[in-house]
Order: sequence, then C-alpha cells, then structure tokens
Amino acid sequence: FPSHDNSSKINISNISSDGKYSTGTKQNGGNINAVIVNNNNGSVSTIDNSNNNSGYGISSNGNFASGTINNVNPSAFYYSQATGIVNIGKLSGDNSSYGNNISDNGLVVVGSSLGSSLGSSLRAFRWSQATGMIPLTTLSGFNNSSASATSEDGNIIVGCSHNGNSSNHYCDSSLANSSAIKWDVKNNTTTNITSGLGFDGSVANNISSNGNIIVGDYIKSGIQFAFKYQNN
Repeated sequence: FPSHDNSSKINISNISSDGKYSTGTKQNGGNINAVIVNNNNGSVSTIDNSNNNSGYGISSNGNFASGTINNVNPSAFYYSQATGIVNIGKLSGDNSSYGNNISDNGLVVVGSSLGSSLGSSLRAFRWSQATGMIPLTTLSGFNNSSASATSEDGNIIVGCSHNGNSSNHYCDSSLANSSAIKWDVKNNTTTNITSGLGFDGSVANNISSNGNIIVGDYIKSGIQFAFKYQNN
C-alpha cells in the first residue's frame, strides 16, 4: 500500500471480511496513528491525529474499527465515522486495555485488560455500547486470557487462556501451557476447543462471520501447525 507521504510507513494488522478495507498503523518519526486503507484504490485515512494509537480490528464495511491508544497506560478504543475515537476504558481495577478486534457489524469490540501491579492477570473482555466492558471467563487452571476475534454479531468470541507473560495482550501459541478458547455469549459457555489433543500450546486467531469455523495454530513437540475447528 502507498504511504501518506514519503516519510511514513504503514503496517497492516487486519482486513475486512470482504477484503475491501484494512486497518493498521502509520508511523511517521515518533508519531504512531491508526489508519483505514481502502484496498480498492489504496487510499489511506488516518483515524485520529491527536494521539499515538494503533489499529487492530475493522468492520466489514470499513466504517468501524478498534485498537489501542498508546498512552503510558494503554487503553482500548472504538472508532466510528460518527463518533471518532472513543476510549472504552478498562475492566474494573485494571490499568490498561487493548482493543484486539471488532465484529463485522461494528457493534462489539473484543480484547484484553491488564491489572496495575506486577504479575497481575490479563483478562479477556467484550465491549458494546449497550453493555460497556465485561470480562470473559478465564479457563480453570490458567492465569490469563485474551480475546482475538469475534463473529459478525459479536456473540461467538475466540482467543486463548495461558499461563505465560501477562504483558502480551494477544494470544501466542508459543506461550507455555496455552489453550484455544471459544466463548458463546448467548449461552454463557466457555469451551477449550483443543482439550485432550496433547498440544503444548494452542490459540484461536480468527473466526468466520457466522461463528461456525475457527482457525488458529498450535505447538506440538516444538513444531508449529495451523488448525481449523468447525462446529458440529
């Protein structure tokens, strides 16, 4: 993609379900700003020039995005053309949050929230204007969780629980003892989708719009593999 100018560079983080739009981060010297890219014509729109921020998720129509405002204590944001960037806060008692992705309909942001003290747990969250930010269940036996992606309507969410470094706001299958998760918000269930398969670590990275297919990766015997999970 072309940059806004010759002195900046753009890193793409995500793409809309129809492939028409991308989101990411433009860096120009010490300034870091979230952007939306029109993949049809290559035009680049800066979401907000007033803060250092990074774009991580984008809706199917390119009108909504999520990401993180990179202050001393980072905070997740929601973006729409009507509202501009909205700081959606953190979970109660936490110090920072990260907006890892947004639903295709642009109504739900998912990500992770981190406590204020050394060794604090990382907690996955779901945010909407109707509910605010609510925590998602961390699997029993794990210290941390993070949400990576969500279905079109924001009701099926995927990510991971792990016992690795809580400073990583995203899922990483190389983390010791990590497991891919599916959260079903309507039915209030949390499922370890790779349980019993003998993986050293697994994460769910993305999900189809209808919530039926999940993709991710796993580590076994030191080798990394991709997987696809499909609901019965």
